[in-house]
Formats: sequence, structure tokens, C-alpha cells
Amino acid sequence: MSFPEKLTLELMRFGQRIHQLRKHRGFTLQGIEREIGISNSTLSKIENGMVNVEFQTIVKIAGVLKVELVELFNYDGQLPEEN
Repeated sequence: MSFPEKLTLELMRFGQRIHQLRKHRGFTLQGIEREIGISNSTLSKIENGMVNVEFQTIVKIAGVLKVELVELFNYDGQLPEEN
């Protein structure tokens, strides 16, 4: 698999994980948008693996979802316990 293909796959997996965690925590796209200051269309693109994400945005997303950064990259399908 080439690097661009791997990157695309990882972006898709990362976005799916954010989507999964967002739904699990009961947030809408608009709810996250207000909390971290990005548009819901940008968040939708992140969730669909269509854009690279800046590290500071990843940190903000983890904070809003109340998960450790590593949990955003945990693709095993397990959901974290409620804090």
C-alpha cells in the first residue's frame, strides 16, 4: 500500500472514531462546532476522512469529548467509560 493510500485509510479510521465518540457522548455536529470553533462542515469532513486535522484541533476535540488523545486513535470499536 502506498503512503497516500495509507494516509487516506488512517484519516477515514480517525474520522469514524471521532464520529463514534461524538455520538456516544450525545453531541451533534453543531454542539462540537460551538465548543471548538470549527464549522460543522469542517467537522463533517474530518469525520469522513476528507481533510488533514491540525494537532490543536485534535486536542480540542479530545477535550470536548472528554477522552484522552490516545482514545481518538483507538480503532478497536470499544467505547470509553463515562467520566
